[in-house]
Amino acid sequence: MSLQLRKRWLAAALPLGLFVSGPGSRDGLLVAPFSRGPGTPPPRTEKERLISLGQKLSQLEQQLARLGVKPASGIGGRGGPELPVTLADLEQESERLSDRVQVLSTHREALSTQLRRRYDLALPLANLPLGVPLRGGFDYTSGFGLRSDPWTGAATAHNGIDLAADHGATIVANAPGRVVACEYRSGYGLMLEINHGGGLATRYGHLSACRAKPGELVLRDQSIAAVGNSGRSTGPHLHYEVLIKGRAIDPAPLVWLSSAPPV
Repeated sequence: MSLQLRKRWLAAALPLGLFVSGPGSRDGLLVAPFSRGPGTPPPRTEKERLISLGQKLSQLEQQLARLGVKPASGIGGRGGPELPVTLADLEQESERLSDRVQVLSTHREALSTQLRRRYDLALPLANLPLGVPLRGGFDYTSGFGLRSDPWTGAATAHNGIDLAADHGATIVANAPGRVVACEYRSGYGLMLEINHGGGLATRYGHLSACRAKPGELVLRDQSIAAVGNSGRSTGPHLHYEVLIKGRAIDPAPLVWLSSAPPV
């Protein structure tokens, strides 16, 4: 069950008050038996715990969104058994999401520090290009560094990563910046480049169309281009590069960071 569904479950459960009957119930609401000493606050009722969980899950969802973790779209094939959700399940999920927020925040801070030290990069964390610069499904088809050239089979250098996707799929900016080019370049086909400041830039190659113009300021997650098959390409995909002071670096740690599982 997705976080959105859990929130809807909470919203539905709260008006009902989770009415039950039987031992340990009071006014139709389940109350756990307890004994407390002087100065000890009474334990929260089920309804109070649900209200608190609803607020916490909303806050966690907002934090994860700021960290670049996007919720499932709910579009396309889905399935699996329908299982009831208990209050314990929701509390466990809340703790898991809290851990994920902490891990991602720590990873981002560490990565930002490493980039600043290694490349003397003067750029705030909020301006780092993080996450997958695509909307919808994709396949990771080629990594950064030496590879077998898809045309000749010879060993060649690859200054970015390739993400295969449907022709026309939406490409987004994964950091704020200014578009400095949208033009045909040898090998890249139609290519768009964004300057993020502080010596950092991103490039998006083999496009079918640009949706942002040179000189335009773009925001994180803004649609900027469409996947294509232009230039030296064997099929529809995005060739994605990250450059620091004109030097290409492996974009994979930045791309996968937002979906890194808790450790």
